[in-house]
Amino acid sequence: MMAKYLKYQYKNSLLFYIFFILGITFAMIWSFNSKSVKVEPDKTLKIVIVWLWWFLALMGVLVYHFVKWNGIFKSPERFLLLSSPKLKPFHFLFGEITHTVLDVLIFSLWFNLVGSIMITPEKYILDFQKIVKVLGLGKVFIMSIFFFVTIYFWYLTAIIYWNTIKNIFKLGWCLVFIFVLLGYVQIKVSDFIGKINLSFPVFVLAIILFNFAIYNILIFFNLKVLKKGLDT
Repeated sequence: MMAKYLKYQYKNSLLFYIFFILGITFAMIWSFNSKSVKVEPDKTLKIVIVWLWWFLALMGVLVYHFVKWNGIFKSPERFLLLSSPKLKPFHFLFGEITHTVLDVLIFSLWFNLVGSIMITPEKYILDFQKIVKVLGLGKVFIMSIFFFVTIYFWYLTAIIYWNTIKNIFKLGWCLVFIFVLLGYVQIKVSDFIGKINLSFPVFVLAIILFNFAIYNILIFFNLKVLKKGLDT
């Protein structure tokens, strides 16, 4: 069922992906070759232009996912997706998560491939290693992943809550305070771990374990709420 869900989503988003990818790709190629776009101190840093458009593309796709995910709960499309008794909350939720992960991978591969072709693969790899080493982007990448994954899971949860259990139970509003408390705990504990004098690998491991626990709580809540919402 997850495969059918993914096929349905990609089929209905085909035109968006085609025009979005072509638009961002042409903009990246133009800015890369345009004389009006100056990069200092030399052409080596033109890889940054590729990364900028890659980042903008990922943000655009994530926004599209959020809008489409929210739209599923507010349009007849919801009944088309959920009318089959074989489609369980697990398929529905993890189908959307898998869809997002696949998009991130596809867009990452595409824009870095185009960038490596424009710069040449050998120079692209050398520039990549040089910039990561000089600017210390390894830590930035890792922390950015945690940040965006956290935002993503909380947004999925907020949409599911807003469109299901909030409309079923009057006391559903009480969960807002629990969400606020859980979010506060996540921020404070993550900040506390960051202030402890730990080596970076140990710090990353601690953050992974703690945030993984939070994600599991959100997934468990989402599955229970989806089941209740679909049963009603």
